Amino acid sequence: MPYRKKYNKNNSIYFFDTLNVKKYDGIISYGVAMQVTAKVTIQNSTYEAWYNFFHSYADKRAEFVQNEKIEKLSSNEAKVSFEITDLEGLTDLSSSKEIIAKEAEMGVTTELI
Repeated sequence: MPYRKKYNKNNSIYFFDTLNVKKYDGIISYGVAMQVTAKVTIQNSTYEAWYNFFHSYADKRAEFVQNEKIEKLSSNEAKVSFEITDLEGLTDLSSSKEIIAKEAEMGVTTELI
């Protein structure tokens, strides 16, 4: 049984059997990068302007991703693929005020493909 259930007057409390979970450690790949591919659409600007902006913080992004590839699809679209090595760090970077403001100004939308 993966957990034991105990009840008190107000709440249900679950106690997980960590030994049961640890038996899967041999097959779980901790620290493996997650591969992501996204289509970037630029509505209020051009690929070149977006690329220059995206490239301007490449050194910060490199702390959280690896094997980044950027492909121009059209004058207003790009395909970006990379492996995420630190999702929390990349999320924090992507949600910074400067990046959000510039992407809004350029009309950037990103779709995972």
